[in-house]
This record gives sequence, C-alpha cells and structure tokens, in this order.
Amino acid sequence: MSYHKYPPTALNESLSGLTDKNTVDELDGGVIEVTGANVIPRSSAVAGLQVVAALGQDVSGVQVISDIGEFVEMFEDAACTIKIATMVLTPDETVRFTLASGTSVYLRAVKDVDIDQPGSYLAMNFLG
Repeated sequence: MSYHKYPPTALNESLSGLTDKNTVDELDGGVIEVTGANVIPRSSAVAGLQVVAALGQDVSGVQVISDIGEFVEMFEDAACTIKIATMVLTPDETVRFTLASGTSVYLRAVKDVDIDQPGSYLAMNFLG
C-alpha cells in the first residue's frame, strides 16, 4: 500500500482517482528556476507570481515536483484573494482541487519572506 506524506494516509483514500489522471496543463514556463523573474513573493506582497495565464482545460488537482521545500499558497487572482490551495513544494506533492479552463494561477509564499533559490526548480502537472 502506498502512503502520502503527513499524516500517513493511504493514497487510495486521500487522492482516490486523482493519481491516475492525465496531465492536461503545466506551468507556462515549463520547469522554472525559482530566482530572478520567477521569485515567489512573500505573503505580504501585493501580487503573486503568475505561473499559468489561463488553464487550457478543466483540472482536478496538481502534482508538484520541486526541490524547494517551502510552503506556498495558490491563488486564482493576481491580488491573491481567491485561494485555491496551500501546499509544500516537495519532490512529489499531489493536491486535489477543481478549476475551470481559463483560470489563471498565481503563487505566494506562506512566510513573509520571498522564495528566491537559485539552482532550485519547480514543475507542476495540472491533472484532468
């Protein structure tokens, strides 16, 4: 039986049907280095980092692949008022939510510190 992060919960219970979904979209920049223009702004920032201008299809969750290890929040708007999810940027984090095609996606740090990590990368597979 496979287990998913913390607390240990069987994947077939916590993510039932999500782990076998196909990737329908990804970050606009593909795999991005989290530095320079791709710094993830601090929690007090006026705007988040736009990572998807418009989803190409409806999605039911996201698979995060990253070596950053920081908590981030995902939003539907640049002002970061319509929250989608909170997640940890780890080597394999899968989070369930529903978004319609055309939705924009922004990221902002949970801590009040910019996430600027040269040599660290982020990829997201949006699942349909």
